[in-house]
Amino acid sequence: MLEGIGNKVVATVVGFLLFIVWVEGKSLLGCYGDGGEWSDRIPEVVLDGGGQQVVMDVDLNAPGHVDLTVELPDERSFSAREELDAGSFSIPFEVPPNAYWIAELQIDEPQVGDELSWVLKVDGKVEHRRSDRLEEPLKEGYGFFLQIEHEPRW
Repeated sequence: MLEGIGNKVVATVVGFLLFIVWVEGKSLLGCYGDGGEWSDRIPEVVLDGGGQQVVMDVDLNAPGHVDLTVELPDERSFSAREELDAGSFSIPFEVPPNAYWIAELQIDEPQVGDELSWVLKVDGKVEHRRSDRLEEPLKEGYGFFLQIEHEPRW
């Protein structure tokens, strides 16, 4: 009996890790949307909106970008990569009520001492606050970014 439970736990963990690798791989490789809408700018209304009002207040001290991918249960999707200079930006957008979305803030060519931060508000409430500073050179194949995954509220 314990062997069966152990196998289920291992299978669940492996499945979760494969999902994370898939999501991260899509983001880090720039593979957005499987035939869905794509833009080089995050619009104020995504996939007809009508649900949550999101505001990303971001700061970065070197050029970078914000990626946003939104997916709906009916398999419609939207992805955008908005290039940013160093500075502070407020990026508002509205998503449908049943939207799953991932946002990522990344410095393109990070150097030691680079900093990035964001505050994400959903319907006026701070949902995520994070900042980071690059303390040592990145190893090859690594990136310097912040990421949030947002599940729909039912």
